[in-house]
Amino acid sequence: MFALPSLQEGLPLSLLEAMACGLPVMASRVGGVPAVICDGENGFLIPAGDVEKVSKAIVQLASDSILRARVSKAARHTAQSWSWDSIWERYEALLTGACRTAQGADPCG
Repeated sequence: MFALPSLQEGLPLSLLEAMACGLPVMASRVGGVPAVICDGENGFLIPAGDVEKVSKAIVQLASDSILRARVSKAARHTAQSWSWDSIWERYEALLTGACRTAQGADPCG
């Protein structure tokens, strides 16, 4: 498992790497972390600084192999959507749509 009990974060690459490896993850609900983790589905979100909940999540993951397997599978799937190729495809689609909209726009209003 991978634990990231940070007090502050952006979107940590280490979290995405752990998920890509299929590790069950738990991380603090800070910065960009909630954009990646859906609590209880592909990982666990813990309030920043809550040591009791960090230890509870670790024990829960360590003692429940079925939960670990389910969360691990979902984590790997999520990480694939954050790959450079996937992000590039989304940017390309966004820019293509913007260009189509701009080409069809009336410059006179």
